[in-house]
Amino acid sequence: MKTLKQRIIAIAALTCVAMSAFTSCSDKSSSKNAAADVGSDKDIEIVTNEDGYMVAAPFQVITPEDGKVNLNGIDINAPDPTRAATTEKSDKTTTKVITLANGEEATEIVTELDENNQPVTEYVTVTDASGQVVTEAGGQPVTEAVVVTKAVPATETVVVSDSDATEAETKPADYQSKTETKYIFWMNIDKDIDFDFEGQFVKLTFQVKADAPNGEYPITIDPDISTVAGKSLNREINVFNGCVNVGGTATPQNITSDGISVYADNVSAKPGDTVDLYFNIKNNPGVAAVMMWFSYDANALECKKVVATGDFADIAIPQVGSQK
Repeated sequence: MKTLKQRIIAIAALTCVAMSAFTSCSDKSSSKNAAADVGSDKDIEIVTNEDGYMVAAPFQVITPEDGKVNLNGIDINAPDPTRAATTEKSDKTTTKVITLANGEEATEIVTELDENNQPVTEYVTVTDASGQVVTEAGGQPVTEAVVVTKAVPATETVVVSDSDATEAETKPADYQSKTETKYIFWMNIDKDIDFDFEGQFVKLTFQVKADAPNGEYPITIDPDISTVAGKSLNREINVFNGCVNVGGTATPQNITSDGISVYADNVSAKPGDTVDLYFNIKNNPGVAAVMMWFSYDANALECKKVVATGDFADIAIPQVGSQK
């Protein structure tokens, strides 16, 4: 039991959860019937074994009372020295057709593809150096398969500066944002295994306020992840923030990193819309605890619902908190 307790403490510490919250909830034998909304970090739900040790915490969404959770007086909102540098989004880019000096559009030759994205081929008659048709012994023309090409407008990728941004990408100069922060928490060491779910694992539903100005509203994330052995994976995680682009078109995330990646979607919406945005994990080596902060502009977006999804949904059951 001492080893079990040490692992609980290690995982809780690595995921930055206040130990006082566990102490106040330690008399609960199970939280499987809990369905109340979680309003503060003092309301963390846990599952204990027959000996009273905490072995799990169902997926839950928590809004800290003061926007912070402190562990032994340490502000966990401060920069994490164990975290790999967050990968910032690249500059906005767009594609435009190349124009020649005479004003005409430049073209380039590309391979024509079929509906399966495979090169289109056709058979053509073979000719010799003098242009004469090459024939077989029986007098039939010799043919060969060649890849079909076509001319298309030549394009280039250019960086869009702030001065070139469209109206849909620019908020009024007097717009005031209001950052709201929540965190999700889940832990399970009951089976003494790591869970290797992939892809979408949390779905957030946002209501875009009717008076939200057109613009890009970041969804920032800060995950803490641990294995069942209590090992932090923070140094190995690549983090990619997302956004809700109101009135414009969001560029889909293109995550090419070979390491562990946790990222939020980029989605498009209009004022008044309800839109789903997912948190995703790629190259998950297996984890037993996740604590993940997320922030958004509450003056433009209302977070209506947060639920576990994908393969993680079965692992996270029961869910408590903001899942209505």
